[in-house]
Amino acid sequence: MNKSDNEIETNLLMQAIYDKYGYDLTNYSPSFIHRKLDDRLKSLKLKHISDLIPLAIHNQSVTYQLIMDMSITVTEMFR
Repeated sequence: MNKSDNEIETNLLMQAIYDKYGYDLTNYSPSFIHRKLDDRLKSLKLKHISDLIPLAIHNQSVTYQLIMDMSITVTEMFR
């Protein structure tokens, strides 16, 4: 199986968040995850998803924001 760099980096980030904090974000659709990660990369002025991995491991507030980015609020369910 030949995965893209983004898929590999996303899998590594999701695994790091799960291993460190116990949050399993892998059940979201890949397009949803990538859209949310792209938004977070822009806000942090980062180029690659892999740049988020050390931040997620060492900076709990960055991880919390990522989790909040991926959390679907009740109002979003009714749009």
